Amino acid sequence: MKKIQLLAGGADMAPLVQGLESHPELWNADTMRTESPDSPHHAVSDIFVRYAADPKAQGPHESIWYPCADLIPVKDHVFNVMS
Repeated sequence: MKKIQLLAGGADMAPLVQGLESHPELWNADTMRTESPDSPHHAVSDIFVRYAADPKAQGPHESIWYPCADLIPVKDHVFNVMS
């Protein structure tokens, strides 16, 4: 099994933390992954920032940014990791 590899370091997380603290209503706004006791994500809190246009879609889909991604600076971190 391959170990986890650090892709990047030294990222300033303060803007992301501030965005999360400024928008607590985003937590658990969509419970699709967490509501079922059989889900591996059950009993966790999350924020959906990117997924299918139809969240109930199963199988291959085109992912879109959800509106909450504009309220917290998550895109900056994602694009930095991707680069």
